[in-house]
Amino acid sequence: MAIELTPSQKKQLRALGQALPSTLQIGRDGVTDALAAALEPLLKRHELVKCKLLQSSPAGPAEAARALALTADAALVGVVGRTFLLYRPNPERKDRIRLVG
Repeated sequence: MAIELTPSQKKQLRALGQALPSTLQIGRDGVTDALAAALEPLLKRHELVKCKLLQSSPAGPAEAARALALTADAALVGVVGRTFLLYRPNPERKDRIRLVG
């Protein structure tokens, strides 16, 4: 189930992501199963997760972002430099992110 976001929804999520700290860092091992497992509770808890690709990572930012989004069944909101945002709604959260449009 791929999540499709409209441009206005991506804009809204990018605005929310500005204030977020990077909660997941991708290092020299790149995108691994352990990294995907660490992303899962973050998406459940926060819905919107900011990830940062360290200089030591073998993958490029866009490549790593697409791989993690696919693995986690999340939407890739955007990539800026070595940072990217992933979004997956959690219908069980009472204070979930409400998207426009």
